Formats: sequence, structure tokens, C-alpha cells
Amino acid sequence: MDVSPIPLHETGSTRLFFYPIWVDASDNHLRGGFRFEKKGRNETWEEFEGRSITTLHRDEAYELNLSGEDMATLFSNLERIKALLEQWGHRYGDTTFSLADNNAEGILLQISDGANRDLIIGKLRELEANNFRSIENAVATAKLQTAIDFIRENLGNRVESFWQDYFDNNSWIIQQIFHFPLYYMQGETYVGGKNTRGRNGQGGVATDQLFLNGANGSFAVVEIKPPTTPLVGGQYRGDDEGRENICYSMSAQLTGSLVQMENQIRVAVNDFQTMLGRTFLT
Repeated sequence: MDVSPIPLHETGSTRLFFYPIWVDASDNHLRGGFRFEKKGRNETWEEFEGRSITTLHRDEAYELNLSGEDMATLFSNLERIKALLEQWGHRYGDTTFSLADNNAEGILLQISDGANRDLIIGKLRELEANNFRSIENAVATAKLQTAIDFIRENLGNRVESFWQDYFDNNSWIIQQIFHFPLYYMQGETYVGGKNTRGRNGQGGVATDQLFLNGANGSFAVVEIKPPTTPLVGGQYRGDDEGRENICYSMSAQLTGSLVQMENQIRVAVNDFQTMLGRTFLT
């Protein structure tokens, strides 16, 4: 941290100041040193390398005298710097902070920082199992509520690629639908062709997402549609006047998606069987 030097006294040819230094990698962060400079009367002050006390030879000494006014200036400025640092949360020694609305975000960001990983793991190992469940529940609840809010705010978005990208980056949402362990393999997946990524190749089809069943090794094909897609089609049966026993057909988009998924599964299974057959014959 850069801290402005504290001028103690200055004449036309000499000046003395104390330069504070904030050292982050230290238990006592604030330190500093004195610097005395001299120049000719017609010269300007310039930055130059000073002589360190470590260059003293045998039987040599440096002496620096401060007047009462210099001492008062130094102490008052150091107190001002100390007060400013304390205002922004800097303390000497160990300090215990209570979790509050104004510091919770900073604490959580430090916990999630990869640089603090070993420290966090060590402290979590000291906690009881009940504490772990409380932390897990809090994180899961916040994560789920954030997803709900995002989806609710974008219910009118008709762009399918928008939802494709969102669920690719948040595959855990779809994993919640299934009652068995499900592993996200990749997003748009080309099956039945030369390349499994995107729509490259010939004679195949592309799924929106592909998952692997961790229980039995099977796969799940996911078709993504924007929330504006109609699910219900026209009225199929029923009494319009009495509004009884009315039945509606599925929309063309829904039936088309189901048929498309069945075709994707068929092509994928045939492709996998062909690959296994070739491997076996080889």
C-alpha cells in the first residue's frame, strides 16, 4: 500500500521526512524510515538513491536529531494513518469479527478464494458433521434461489441458444430432475457422425445435452426449448358449453421434440453399437 511521506522539516537546501510503508506479508504491517536529503540552493529536488545504513564502515555512525516540533508532527501523522487503517478494518494482532450484513460478502469471497483452500479445508475438518450440513444447505438454497430468480426474470426469452448456454453452464439444474447420479458429459452433442461436438459431420443428429447415468452407465438425451414454447395444442374432445371432459392435444413443438429425441436416441444407440462391434472385431 502506498502511504504519503510525512514531511518533518524543510529548508531551501535540506529536507527531512518519514516515509511510512504498508507491508502486507507481516504481522505488524505498518513500518517506515527516515530520509534526509541535501541539494544546492539553485537545484531542484530529484529522486536519487540514498545511502543505506548497512553501508557503514567500522567506527562510523549516523546521527539523526529530531526537534520537539518534528516529533509532534511525526506522532500526530502516525496516529492519523493508524486511525485511517483501523477505519478500513486493519488491526494489529488477532481480531474476531462477527458476521454481519456489511462484511458477509467479503468473508464469503475469502472463503471461496482458491488461495485460501488449504486453510478452509483445515478449519472445516475441525467442525462437526452437523455444521457441514448447515453450510451445505445454505449454499444449496442460495444456489437454487439464484437459478429460480434468473429463470423467472427471463421467462419471456424466446432464443433457444440463450437457454442452451445457460443450462450448459448450470448443468446441475437438470441433474436435479433425476433420482439417480447423473454426470454431465457435454452440451450440444453430435451423434451418428465423425465429431461428437456441435453439428459437424454428415448423416447424424445433434442433441442439446448428453448425460451419463452413474448407476448403470446408460445415457440421457436432453432437448431444450425456451419457456415460450407452447405445450398444449388445440381442443381435441369435450363440451365447449359445459366445459366438461375437455381434452387438448399436445402442441406440434412438443410432439416434434419427443419424436426428435427418440430419433436421437436411436441414432446414438446404433452408432455406439457399431463402434463397439468394430472394436470387438478388431
